Amino acid sequence: MQGMVDQMHRFEISEFNINYGFKNREHLELLKKQILAGAKLDIVCYEDNGVLKIIDGGHAYVALQELGIDPFESAMVTVMKFETDADKIAYSRHRNINRLQRTPVTYTRSIFQELKLRFGVGTDEEVKRILRRLYNINQQPERYNQTEEDKRNVTFIDQVFETETIDWISFVRNNLAYLDFPLWLAEMVDRGELSAAQGSILNQKKLIEVLDEEMRRRVAELVKGKSVEDTKNGVEELLRFEPPLYNVWNFTGCNPLFGTEYPGRIPGQIVQRVLYLYTEEGDLVVDPMAGGGTTKDVCHLMNRVCLAYDINPQRGGIIKHDVRNGFPEEARDCDLVFLDPPYWRLEKEFYGDGSVSALSYEDWLGFMKKLAISTAKTVRKGGHVALLLTPFYDEKVTGRFLDLPFICSDYFLEAGLTQIQRVSVPMPSEIKSVQDVEYAKKNRLLLDLNRDLITFRRN
Repeated sequence: MQGMVDQMHRFEISEFNINYGFKNREHLELLKKQILAGAKLDIVCYEDNGVLKIIDGGHAYVALQELGIDPFESAMVTVMKFETDADKIAYSRHRNINRLQRTPVTYTRSIFQELKLRFGVGTDEEVKRILRRLYNINQQPERYNQTEEDKRNVTFIDQVFETETIDWISFVRNNLAYLDFPLWLAEMVDRGELSAAQGSILNQKKLIEVLDEEMRRRVAELVKGKSVEDTKNGVEELLRFEPPLYNVWNFTGCNPLFGTEYPGRIPGQIVQRVLYLYTEEGDLVVDPMAGGGTTKDVCHLMNRVCLAYDINPQRGGIIKHDVRNGFPEEARDCDLVFLDPPYWRLEKEFYGDGSVSALSYEDWLGFMKKLAISTAKTVRKGGHVALLLTPFYDEKVTGRFLDLPFICSDYFLEAGLTQIQRVSVPMPSEIKSVQDVEYAKKNRLLLDLNRDLITFRRN
């Protein structure tokens, strides 16, 4: 039952509002623009002792608050009547099911929260006990005597899963482990997907304190196939992550959890910071020159959707595509494009004669100009572009210093993007060989370690 509500109430976000847990600043800013343009947004509530508890539309309410606008003036406020708190949880989950399906731990917890109320129990362990008993009865009915309580609980389960995309048997088989990380980890070790040493690293107290359960599972998936040393070093690097405050980022090397060995491989920590600054969970990130898959792995860790392309895919999950032909249609209106193009003349022996790096300098610049135009058409309005390039002294061909970041940033400005930051991401001096150092000393040259990350927004 629902209806319109009068204005003699105050609002609060309901404790059962699942979507509000996915706070998204960029989404709020978009809602503000829609409100100022005259849009009337939906706010769904229920009444609780004279307070309107918002079960859906929490972001719209916060956007209106920040604009200083009365929700009754610029929103469609609807009051719902729920029989039980369990009904409120179910309503919120179904309203946000697409987002929840990308976060299985949160989805599982929502189901458990509802089942606790339906069963009338107080803990997750009691819910697990009931589900496992009913599962065993379903699988081996001849071994169990079904009680009246069992029959009642089956009725509750059927009620909960009636509108879910998964049946309760599959839920018990696949989702219970999401609430028991050590057990889930042990099962990966038993299957041979991880070594016992890797399992110990992933179950250490410090990791549990810093990363939530959803994130730890994604880390476990990333370390499959990695050595124990790479797992240890990669996890330690993850634990060192802090939100960036300055526009100079220094890294001693690549986090081994991100990407595979590949010429021009960049530290995944660069992508990690870019995603932290410019995207939210569930956003679509596109990397048209994905190389060893660094961007794809970082997106997996941070729960972003990634479309990774390359002219010569080196691993699974990267789609064969030449960005010189533009972006695929499925990439249109993405939230961020990460660009780490092959630099002119560098590593051309590896990439081959057909690669961008093998082009003449003038043709390489032409490629970058075309890339800027197609990128600006692909990223959504309000979305971002990150461009990583290295300036260097070209002694062999042109005989001059080529400030590629400065030159190419103009192409992206001409394509209609707005530059918002230029970050220095220097390479470690260890990448230079002894021969490079001796040559530089002999000829009084400076070796190139500069690398710039330029970020843009499509307004």
